[in-house]
Amino acid sequence: MISVIVPVHNVEAFLPRCLDSIVNSTYLNIEVILIENGSTDDSLKICTQYEKKYGFIRCFSSEKSGVSMARNLGIKHSKGEYITFVDADDYISPYMFECMIKAIESSDSDMVICGLIMGCDEKYGFGSHNGSLSILTITINDFLYGFFVKERQDFLSVYCKLFKTEAVKNVSFDEKISFAEDQKYIINVLYNINSISVINDGLYYYYRGNTNSLCSQNSVTLRMDGFKACLEFQSAIDYYFHNDLYREYTWIFILRRSVLQRKENQRIFHTNEYDSYLKEIEKKAKKNVWRAHKIRFSDKVSILMEYYFPNLKAKLSGMTKKL
Repeated sequence: MISVIVPVHNVEAFLPRCLDSIVNSTYLNIEVILIENGSTDDSLKICTQYEKKYGFIRCFSSEKSGVSMARNLGIKHSKGEYITFVDADDYISPYMFECMIKAIESSDSDMVICGLIMGCDEKYGFGSHNGSLSILTITINDFLYGFFVKERQDFLSVYCKLFKTEAVKNVSFDEKISFAEDQKYIINVLYNINSISVINDGLYYYYRGNTNSLCSQNSVTLRMDGFKACLEFQSAIDYYFHNDLYREYTWIFILRRSVLQRKENQRIFHTNEYDSYLKEIEKKAKKNVWRAHKIRFSDKVSILMEYYFPNLKAKLSGMTKKL
């Protein structure tokens, strides 16, 4: 059975679409765990209506708010052999669970990742599925390269993944942060992961049209908390894997994120408050990328071009995409 955990907070406009996409799944052996947390709209009412209508849906309500708290509570109440997370303003293909179960069982993986579609479509046409799947089994090295160097959104996010419950049940989301909490969770889960499978088919729709979502909130403090959490990834990687190559991957990630965060602080929040702190981290990360000797030379050139010649790098990337 798959335990589908859905945190719910002030999403009355999107929740029915999300839940309808889940209950229309072609894979029937599921339980849906709704964690309503501190909503001030009709989200709880909608949860209760679906709980009454469908016997496989359970709703839990908490006065505390926070997506990490909600996900932790969902894990606590889960009964399935597998766990997945769906955000309440997103929606999924009816074939998503069926495809992910086939992938995880045929490969005996601990985690399977499906393709992620991002946009503002109110209703995306996933199309039919003929049962054939392109499943790729990847190593931890492949995953960390995609996570830190390529920053693949399907790797960075906790949604669009199916986990074996035994791999995640003793790992908690950090309830002190509201940004990058899913990335931190994935890094901590990796220690329990031996095999990973990837489905290239886009089966999860990440809806970007919710202006009230946490990712749309403009708070420099929240964003900086998320950035500081990203800095902890390196110590976690060192602790779990003791691998110089993986450590060099994290320096690329830290360099890119520190530059991005400094620019966002100026462009979105109109503040230089954290500039000296971020520039010091940039300096250290840049030095370590220069000294890196295990990462691919092409990746080192790419990130340093991105740092020193961002406009040229963007232009070259655009030309490559056209080709």
